[in-house]
Amino acid sequence: MLEETEIVNVVSWGPRGDSFVVKDMNEFTKSVLPRVFKHSNFASFVRQLNKYDFHKVKNSDDSQFGEQVKQPSSFTPKSQER
Repeated sequence: MLEETEIVNVVSWGPRGDSFVVKDMNEFTKSVLPRVFKHSNFASFVRQLNKYDFHKVKNSDDSQFGEQVKQPSSFTPKSQER
């Protein structure tokens, strides 16, 4: 999913490649989640990530994603947390 170039404005790898960033949650839940999972509920997706030891991380530099992105969500495995 993260390698698909047509959804890079919606979800992509983080700048260091050790996390992924959901840049447009509305489009992600509407277009991406139903193709990959049996649901389109972002909260359920986050719970699934937590089950596999991923969690949401606060990005200190949201400007790297451009002005159009208000609050991107980054997820990384807890073992890679700094």
